[in-house]
Amino acid sequence: MPAFYFDVDWNTHNANFNTNYAQGLRPTAIAMREAQGVALYSAAWLPNDGRYWETWSGVDYQGLLQWIAKWQAQGYEMKVLTSTESLFSAVMEKTNVGTVFVSDLADGPSTTPGTLAYQLNAYQKKGSNYVPRAIAIYGSAGAARRYAVVFEPCQENWSYRFWDTDIQATQARRAFFDDLMYRPTLLGYSPEGTLFSVYRDDSIGPNNWACSNGQSGAEVTATYNTLAGRGLWALSLSASPGGTFASVFVTTETPCPRELRVVGSDVANLSSTFDPIIIGLMQSSQWPNVGQL
Repeated sequence: MPAFYFDVDWNTHNANFNTNYAQGLRPTAIAMREAQGVALYSAAWLPNDGRYWETWSGVDYQGLLQWIAKWQAQGYEMKVLTSTESLFSAVMEKTNVGTVFVSDLADGPSTTPGTLAYQLNAYQKKGSNYVPRAIAIYGSAGAARRYAVVFEPCQENWSYRFWDTDIQATQARRAFFDDLMYRPTLLGYSPEGTLFSVYRDDSIGPNNWACSNGQSGAEVTATYNTLAGRGLWALSLSASPGGTFASVFVTTETPCPRELRVVGSDVANLSSTFDPIIIGLMQSSQWPNVGQL
């Protein structure tokens, strides 16, 4: 069965790793936080489907870069990334998806190279087709905060929205984007307790994803057990400094193909002339939301 645990120290986390690995499981999400100077680990595991993977937990920034370089040279790519203010955990899988790892990004405007906003906007521009898969927010709170992000390519020109806000603002924006049929794919707490969120405008089908934030360890464990029974697994897991959790669960990572939808009243002698022109323009230019007329 899938395994989940929260807020354990490194020794317990390592013992759980040995047990779960021996049972044929692999980690799909890891969260870290620091409490009274001790790094605490939470993780969600799933029966492995035959893929090769490697993980390392509790390593500093330079150690993380060395570990990534070692396994990248052997054909592995980043899948999971999390951190406290100074320690990191990550999972890499042997695949050729083409993920990109970018680190040491600072806060600042989207017009300034080297900032998180600049990097996100650069990868969001038409033709880039990269979306954030995982994020580590590290460094002390305030101006010293830094970001490391794993970007993954998408096969179609999906668009996404991101923000870093307090929980109340996050809830309000979630309701807004739910109405627009965006879905959450990444939630990550910062050292200040704000929540970095990524919403994508693709679809994996109704009832095939769920998300939550502000849950206690007991609550997120109950959520995990309930959703695992429905075939959902943890895609994203994050722990706030105060010990609350945010999570995203899915049944699949593969988006459904876009379906062309034309809405509104049909106008005689016009729709047959103008609709093909507009549809062709949208599809040839690869606009975000293409086909959603």
